[in-house]
Amino acid sequence: SAPRGVPTLKNWRLNTNGSVTGSIYGSKVFGSGESITTSPLKGKPTDNAVVQTKTGSKYFLESKSAVGRKGGFSLFGGGGDKKEASTPQPNRADSARKVAAQRQASIDAKKQQQEAAAAKRQADLEARKQQQAEAASRKQAELESRKQAAAQRQAEVEARKQQQADAAARKKAETEAKNQQQSEAAARKQAEIEAKKEAAAKKQ
Repeated sequence: SAPRGVPTLKNWRLNTNGSVTGSIYGSKVFGSGESITTSPLKGKPTDNAVVQTKTGSKYFLESKSAVGRKGGFSLFGGGGDKKEASTPQPNRADSARKVAAQRQASIDAKKQQQEAAAAKRQADLEARKQQQAEAASRKQAELESRKQAAAQRQAEVEARKQQQADAAARKKAETEAKNQQQSEAAARKQAEIEAKKEAAAKKQ
C-alpha cells in the first residue's frame, strides 16, 4: 500500500518521455480516479513502489495485477474488468494535462517572482551597504581633515607664542644692556668726580 501522504496511481503506463499516465487516488489536488500525466520520472518505474518526478512530486505505482479481474475469463465478455473502464478518455486526459501544466506554470511563475524579489532585496542590501561604506569613508575623511586643521591651528598658536617669547627675551636683553651701560656711565662719572676732588685736594 502507498505510504501516508503519497497519492496512488492505478492503471498506470509509462510514456516515451519518461512520464507516467494513470488514475490518481489519495491526492489533495486531483479528484479520485482522475487521469493525470506526471512530469518525467527520476529512474525507472516499478510496480508497488514510490517514484519521484524530476520536479520533486512522489507517487505510489500500484501493481497492475492488483487491479486484477473480478471474475473468470469469458469469451463473451461476461467476466473480468472492462478494459474501457480503466482506459483514460483522451479528452479527460488532455484536460488533466492542461490543468497540471497550468499548475506547474503557476508554480514556476511564483518561484521566478520569489527569486526576482530575493534578488532585488539582495541588490538593495548591497546598495545600502555600499552607501553606508561611502558615508563612513566621507565621515572619516572629514574627521581627518578637522584633525589636520586643528593641528595646524595649534602649530600656529605655538609659533606665535615662540615669537612673543623671543621678542620678550630680546627686549629684556636690550633693557639689561641699557641698564648696564647706564651703570657703567654713572660709575665713570663718579670716578671722574672723585679724581677731580683728589686733584683739588693736592693743590691745596
